[in-house]
Amino acid sequence: MSKVAGIATGYSTPGAKTKKLFTFKNVLITLLCSLVLAGTGLGGYIYFIGTDKADARTGPDPEKLISLNMGSLLVNLADPGGSNFMRLTPVLEYEKNKVNKKLPEELNRKKSRSSGLHHPHY
Repeated sequence: MSKVAGIATGYSTPGAKTKKLFTFKNVLITLLCSLVLAGTGLGGYIYFIGTDKADARTGPDPEKLISLNMGSLLVNLADPGGSNFMRLTPVLEYEKNKVNKKLPEELNRKKSRSSGLHHPHY
């Protein structure tokens, strides 16, 4: 197309180059952009919609929890003078169900065994 006084006419000059729209570079850039957009869309779908909230485990039923007091423990805080200690009383909570049926007996047995242990340097 040639311009005559700022107006485009439908005629082109014989030596002018025309720009090609479907060059290898343009097609490659278009394909890469399409792949990035498709991957982002798929990732967003999996992240926001694809996970089922009903399958998520919420934790044990608070009405079925059983507490076991492990007794008082005296812990040396390992300072250079050896005069700082901390007393704590851990309480273990677990859910009463078929899997944990024998857990109270096992915990009491291990608790009674560990209460007699002492460090040889004390």
